[in-house]
Amino acid sequence: MAKVSGRVTKAIILAGGTGGRLHALTGGSKNKVNLEIHGKPLIAYQLEALKKLGVKQAALVVRPDHESEFEQMIESGKYPKLDYKIVHTPFQKSGYRTRNMLAKVFREAGLETFAGKSPVIITFGDAYYFSRFLKRAIADFAMRKRTVFLAAPEYTTSAVENAFAERVVESRSLSARGYNPALNGFIATPRFLQFFSSRVAAERPLLHLLRQAHEAGVPSAIMHGQLINMNNPADYIAIREILAGRLRFPFPKNWIRHYIPELERITRQRERRIQYKNRLKDHSRRKRRNLH
Repeated sequence: MAKVSGRVTKAIILAGGTGGRLHALTGGSKNKVNLEIHGKPLIAYQLEALKKLGVKQAALVVRPDHESEFEQMIESGKYPKLDYKIVHTPFQKSGYRTRNMLAKVFREAGLETFAGKSPVIITFGDAYYFSRFLKRAIADFAMRKRTVFLAAPEYTTSAVENAFAERVVESRSLSARGYNPALNGFIATPRFLQFFSSRVAAERPLLHLLRQAHEAGVPSAIMHGQLINMNNPADYIAIREILAGRLRFPFPKNWIRHYIPELERITRQRERRIQYKNRLKDHSRRKRRNLH
């Protein structure tokens, strides 16, 4: 087996979304990761944290119509000084859903060449990371020499994230907490990248990527943290139990039956949230009709 370096000097940042939920702030033309928070683009906070921890090259995956915006940000000094490469996302339409989105982006945007045979960190552009979380994650990666998933950055209490949440609410998005996805990124070994780009990454990526990696004999782990707002209650429970060391692959048969009361409780909570959001939407529609 080839020796895996613990040093991470390359980053791939996925910033090719349309920002539909933030249309009121972006106007449909500005990329959401470039929304200014305390006078600085949101993505700049992540880039600064990465630079501080030794990243020297960053590939920004963007939509073609946003390329000039990112180039301007780099040239004007809004981003920290790194060796940037801008690549186009293969997805051009808004509202896309595909079961192999991440792997397809990686393959079709030519990122295999960028990554080469080095470890690389892959993150979403609208996640905010404290430097200490990334430092701990990279140290964990260097010690284990295996892919580490960044399941939950500690960013719910930061002034930056709170300000971003306020802007999300200001844009009338349904939920500011939608910016706490289950999978925020991962630090990947070359072996995992090879597996990742050749396999189908499922729609709920974190648990399925873990399962696929295990089945392929590619070691991986999750960085400990609080998991927030997962779409699937069974996945939420499974990942929490993996983090606690109480569950391992392959899962025992009918493992979920031990958690049925909790699963039902989480499902009821989720249904109540959905009903509340629907009532808010109905109220907003009635209010607009009355104004007209």
